[in-house]
Amino acid sequence: MNPPAADPKKLGTVEFLIILIASIGFLFDTYELLMTPLVAAPAIAELLKIPQNNPIVTDWVGRLLWISALCGGVFGLLGGWLVDKLGRKTVMALSIFVYSFSPFAAAYSTSLPVFVFFRSTTFIGVCVEFVAAITWLAEVFSDRHQRERWLGITQAFASLGGVLV
Repeated sequence: MNPPAADPKKLGTVEFLIILIASIGFLFDTYELLMTPLVAAPAIAELLKIPQNNPIVTDWVGRLLWISALCGGVFGLLGGWLVDKLGRKTVMALSIFVYSFSPFAAAYSTSLPVFVFFRSTTFIGVCVEFVAAITWLAEVFSDRHQRERWLGITQAFASLGGVLV
């Protein structure tokens, strides 16, 4: 017979704040990712000074989506390494700054390459933040059941980000 599991510790202020920050981060992750297809065509058409239904705009929207997703994926993989080297708090803060600043900069872009760059850095920030937040949450809770519960609950906020779009 297995010994009874120790009672999981109660949530303190630090754990609650980490859960809150991760939940908000996951919400904005999805929000940012789903906004790209909505803003891409009008922005590209405006930058190129052509109608939105022009095939060139459609081609560039497709390119933007795969370029930004590829950048996000590569840097998402590097996110784990960055967390180990720089620390989860530092990486989390930097990635939140990147994906907060990047859409703002993309909105004021005056050329297509600059727009694509900043929409790609938005994806990079989102993907790295996701890795840093998951790591941070997983390390905060030593109790397996508590860890699983809070990882699931916080990631449910990602779906809420889709609802906000």
